[in-house]
Amino acid sequence: MRNLFALLAKYKTFFLFLVLQIVALVLMFNSLTYQRTTLLNASNHFSGSALSSYHQFQEYLNLSKTNASLARENARLRATSKKSYFEVFKTDGVTIDTLYQQQYTFTEAQVINSSFSRRNNYLTLNKGSRHGIEKGMAVIAPEGVIGVVKDVSTHFSTVLPILHSNAMVGGAFANNGFFGSVTWPGKHYREAKLNDVPKHAKLTKGDTVITDGRSTIFPKGEVIGFVKQANINPAAEFLDVTIELAVDFTNLEYVYVIDNLMQAEQLELEKRSRNE
Repeated sequence: MRNLFALLAKYKTFFLFLVLQIVALVLMFNSLTYQRTTLLNASNHFSGSALSSYHQFQEYLNLSKTNASLARENARLRATSKKSYFEVFKTDGVTIDTLYQQQYTFTEAQVINSSFSRRNNYLTLNKGSRHGIEKGMAVIAPEGVIGVVKDVSTHFSTVLPILHSNAMVGGAFANNGFFGSVTWPGKHYREAKLNDVPKHAKLTKGDTVITDGRSTIFPKGEVIGFVKQANINPAAEFLDVTIELAVDFTNLEYVYVIDNLMQAEQLELEKRSRNE
């Protein structure tokens, strides 16, 4: 034991250096581990953020394709809804069956050009005669009525919207059945007039105005707008009704063109009646 103490005393400087060296190595190793862990965490965070941004960018690039797919699906669903069919009654003895026959079809189209601040505005669609579009067909958006197809070429068509001096759409109140004609005064792209509403009609702000079904163009029940105000003029027979249009014409991308499969039959019958 005495020899051990003598050895330690003799080489104490060396052993102190050795102990301090070991402590330094331990501290350095721990420091490197922390730095490596920190670097690894930072790298993972950067990689995750980069991958997330890339994924969001890919989703943005695919957004147009996704919207087009949704528009096609919505057109298909609209064509299969009950109001797109015509009720047919079949009598078999004493039994009466209710059948349904397709009356309206819907074709999705993209708005590729439009105006909303002129007195006479137009829309251009990326569908034409090649896609079954014809002059006089109704055009709606998911929110409500747009207008009527005016001219058609092979690949494109133009639409005369409600925002036009020559536009007129038959409208009715969803809650009471009173009807009139919707026209655009040419002032604001979100406001129109519902004309020829009798003074005794009971109206409330916010009442929904829909297509009345008296036209061979629009199906019944498509939203046109909502009552904004109704003024009574004692000298007039009708109310002065202002409606807020359901469609925002400054933000249109996809619309649906409606084909009434029974339009020709109805028009021919009404023509014969007028000529008699």
